[in-house]
Amino acid sequence: MTSAAETRRFAWTAPTRATMPETRATVASLLAGLDDDILEYISNMLEGDEDEDEMQAAISGFLLSCDYCEEEDAAVAKCRELFAALGTFAKAKDEAALDIAD
Repeated sequence: MTSAAETRRFAWTAPTRATMPETRATVASLLAGLDDDILEYISNMLEGDEDEDEMQAAISGFLLSCDYCEEEDAAVAKCRELFAALGTFAKAKDEAALDIAD
């Protein structure tokens, strides 16, 4: 017999990462007004295997250098918004939380 907590644990489904077309559409929506080449670059970066800190540093730096954001805090906030919209790091963090719970 399983407890209610065990039942909930097994019923949990990890969020999935966005597909490349979804990533591109989300980036275009959240970073409206950026040049297509820059949007493509950021979309490809989001599909890469860098960790969250590396990706956030690169993307926020890019947003600052092309004057999309005027301040670092705004660029970091925009990165976090992208990550949240795409679920980029959600699966890895949720899986780590499950490992800790075991």
